[in-house]
Amino acid sequence: LETLTKEIDHYRELEQAFIVGDKVRQIQAELNEALEQAKLYDTHEKLFEFKPSDTLNTIQELVREFEAQYKLWSTASNWQLQETSWLNAPFTSLNAQQMSQIVSATRRTMASLVKKFKAAGKENPLNAAVRLRDKVEQFKSVMPLVSKLRHPGVRQRHWEAISSDLHFELPTGEEADQFTLGRVIALQLDKH
Repeated sequence: LETLTKEIDHYRELEQAFIVGDKVRQIQAELNEALEQAKLYDTHEKLFEFKPSDTLNTIQELVREFEAQYKLWSTASNWQLQETSWLNAPFTSLNAQQMSQIVSATRRTMASLVKKFKAAGKENPLNAAVRLRDKVEQFKSVMPLVSKLRHPGVRQRHWEAISSDLHFELPTGEEADQFTLGRVIALQLDKH
């Protein structure tokens, strides 16, 4: 397990988030299983008054050391799935409040991880954490627009005014499903 956890330190590219995310989830499950086994053995050692081994302490330390990597890569893979979903979903289906909560939680997690990796001198995970933090910050800049346009008070007349200002006819009916956040960003509605 120690070898597997050290292997994760070599990844630095966010493009690998899905692969690494799967690996860290698998390693985390194995660590949890090993921790449970070590606790059981520790209990047996105490019960039979055997000399206690260092196995439990070693695994607990490994779990603590691996926690930041697990958070980084599971957050990175979750973010990529979520961002892709938001960018391609019909704009009218977006929940601005939920999006804002996810963006804020991801920002906090990344800020914490950047500090941890910087303090530990772990360059590769630091690089990945900084890049993800920057991606989240960039996405955060779109959130005020999403919040305004997805406000329950926005009516058809507001969309018509936007269309008129942009000289662009917003899709209606079944075509409205093709109007996505990605399209909103491409139209630079935040600049109007």
